[in-house]
Amino acid sequence: MKTIGAGLLCSFAWTLSACGSAASHDYDLPEPGAKEPQLLARIHGQTLGETSARRDLLQIALVWFPVDARPGDHQISQSVTWRPTTLLGGVDIDILEQPPPPAIKAADMMRYAQAELVLFEDRNRNGKLDVVVASGTNPLHDRVVGRANGFRAWWLADGSPAPADQRGYKPITQGFSFTYGPIKAEPDPWLCSPDAELGGKLSCPRTLREPAYDVSTQNSVTITVSDDAKLQSYACRGFWGTSPEKVDEWPDTTPGWNSPDVRNKICDPKTCDNHGQGELDLPLPNRPVEVVCDPNNTVYGWKDCEPDPNLCGTVFCHIGYGKRDPDQPLPKRWPSCKTTMARPTGSTVRAD
Repeated sequence: MKTIGAGLLCSFAWTLSACGSAASHDYDLPEPGAKEPQLLARIHGQTLGETSARRDLLQIALVWFPVDARPGDHQISQSVTWRPTTLLGGVDIDILEQPPPPAIKAADMMRYAQAELVLFEDRNRNGKLDVVVASGTNPLHDRVVGRANGFRAWWLADGSPAPADQRGYKPITQGFSFTYGPIKAEPDPWLCSPDAELGGKLSCPRTLREPAYDVSTQNSVTITVSDDAKLQSYACRGFWGTSPEKVDEWPDTTPGWNSPDVRNKICDPKTCDNHGQGELDLPLPNRPVEVVCDPNNTVYGWKDCEPDPNLCGTVFCHIGYGKRDPDQPLPKRWPSCKTTMARPTGSTVRAD
């Protein structure tokens, strides 16, 4: 069955509340004498997209990722409760428990945890997202069909909150908090051109990204829904989730990542770390990479990416760029440029 747009989660919520399904444990009857669960935090959600998943099996979960990803680490899921709102397709997501203790790690004088929010089809009907080895190879494995893109849930257990300019990278309040969006505005070095006023240094247009902001109960988080098979990595033990920049691609210079076989596919080991100095960092032959050059074939940039099968398909990318001496002949491996760089406009930065 396909359900489209905002009606998906609304129909999903109505289905379970109407039939009293035990698949969502906010309908379980409390044990005699049991204390009412304490509401620790609430998130407003809204769906966008479509899926072929069964509506009566759809559930929502937090997926907690290590604060410093390393091979061998794995994500941990946490069930949440929810109820439909008066807004079409809207849902209130209630968090009644602290993060699982193994998700809380010490870093930067704090003990904290970070999570993403996903929508999944609970195929084995146990009310939780099961994170397993090689998820997707068994028809009974839970199927992830949605994610709140750019969203982070934070839990600060101990230590002083991070300063406000770290919003989106680290927790800035005690207990639960939520943020959306990347932070930094940084140059794209593969879109640079030499500037005479800077003595030949590279002048780069500055890419302004939407700043991170706090998500409160006045904000609605969009859960983007699809049948994209890449979402299944969230249920595969060892996936790294999205990068600190809230994108699906991790830099190949990420601390803790050590997979020479994968890195050697996306960059030449002799030039990977040249950063525009010394021997030119050019794409390896026979890779499907688009190289961008300036009109004089002196400044160039490119990006090549590859999933790491040992980390459930987490994608790592190498960005290569540089400037060649125009008085020297083109290197034998000089690529065929697919796109011509435009002269940068607006604010510029020096790329030393």
